[in-house]
Order: sequence, then structure tokens, then C-alpha cells
Amino acid sequence: MEKHFDELALIETLDMGAPLVRTRGYKSFVSQLILFYASQTAAGGVQTPAELAAGSLHDVQDQSAGGVVGALFPWNGPLISQWWILGPTLATGCTAVLKPAEDASLTALRVAELLVEAGMPPRSGQCGYWLRK
Repeated sequence: MEKHFDELALIETLDMGAPLVRTRGYKSFVSQLILFYASQTAAGGVQTPAELAAGSLHDVQDQSAGGVVGALFPWNGPLISQWWILGPTLATGCTAVLKPAEDASLTALRVAELLVEAGMPPRSGQCGYWLRK
């Protein structure tokens, strides 16, 4: 994600109209979010830290992974929003089914391509990321 972040920021700007300086500024936050959820894979469960979720309502439960996560995310921040979903979903080995806003779906499509390029199976049984072309 870091290697392609300038490209993702540009796509986000072109797709939803946010200033490029703003979308480029997401890099540190998104990187920290991804690293946090990656660090949780050895802990046996994923918990959202309060400092990352400031101002949000969340329920933390220590449960084993299972099932499919279906998520909708808004047009005004898909690059950040999808990692709130993908981070814990991938860390727990679940499948993510994402529905980006119709008005701003290009970032989600590019992230899906990057995940497949990084070795994520396009679709396989209980895990993977299904990239529909």
C-alpha cells in the first residue's frame, strides 16, 4: 500500500474531488491502521484501540474468526473507510465483501487489484478477496 499510495491518493482525488494534499495526508494514518491490524494476528483476536477510533462507537469482543464480513462505505473517504473493514477482516482470516459508493469506487477497485498482486487469492473458499471484473 505504501509503495502505491501516491497513485491511490490521486485516484481518490479524481474520484471524489478531495484536494490532493488531503488524500496524500492519509498515508500515515492508513499505514498505521494496516500495521496495527497486522500486529493483532499473533494476539489471537482483533481489538480496535481507542486512540484509532476516537469519537466512534465500537464494541470489542474477543471471539475466534469466522464468517463473512459485508460492508458498505461512503463516497467521502473510501481509501480510509475500506481499511477499517479490511484490516480486521484480513487479520482474522475472514472474507470481506465490500460495496463502495457508486460515486467513488475506483480506490476500492485499485486496492483489490493491489491485494491480488501482493498474493491475496482472488477467491478461495473461506478466505480471500473476490475481485469481480
